[in-house]
Amino acid sequence: MSEKVAETLDEIISPVHIVYKGVEEYTLDFSRETAVFAQERGFDPDDLKKKPTVFIPELFWYALRMHHRNIARNQADKLREKLFPNGLPTELIVRLIELYNQAALLKLIDTEDGPEKNGDTVVEF
Repeated sequence: MSEKVAETLDEIISPVHIVYKGVEEYTLDFSRETAVFAQERGFDPDDLKKKPTVFIPELFWYALRMHHRNIARNQADKLREKLFPNGLPTELIVRLIELYNQAALLKLIDTEDGPEKNGDTVVEF
């Protein structure tokens, strides 16, 4: 595992909170469940550069699903266009990918050095 992935997993990445005109509030984040939902539909963050017109709207919708499950894909597209009429800021896209990776790798990769204290499993190399 690369050091960059290990460093990213050691830091908790906060969700994105969006307030529109002081009234509407949205939270963009990923849980393990929403990351699996995205993966089952073929989402791969590496594809964002290859097909941004397809995958950036999907990334936004998947991140929206964790806290706003009842928003359908077409509604998410309209919301995205309302909130960001000139497109998603690069910083937001990067943050959503970080949130996705954080959730997708949760409890799959242990970044702690050595065996867990008082753990039942010991791994020797």
